[in-house]
Amino acid sequence: MLQMPVIDHEKCNLCKLCIDICPCGVISIIDNVVTLSCKKDCFDCGKWCVLCEEVCPASAISCPIEIVVEELQK
Repeated sequence: MLQMPVIDHEKCNLCKLCIDICPCGVISIIDNVVTLSCKKDCFDCGKWCVLCEEVCPASAISCPIEIVVEELQK
């Protein structure tokens, strides 16, 4: 099951940067609240792009995954 980013609405300042950067357009503002809705045919959501989390100046978006790259030891 796809896990969507979590938005802390108390921190969100509605700057719309997350909307502008989202490659699949799942982020919108409805009634002055940032809303996420993954489209049925969306493939970018499954790639865990985390661009919305990275661009948010208020740290209002957090993604439920963390990618850790470890160096292989020989």
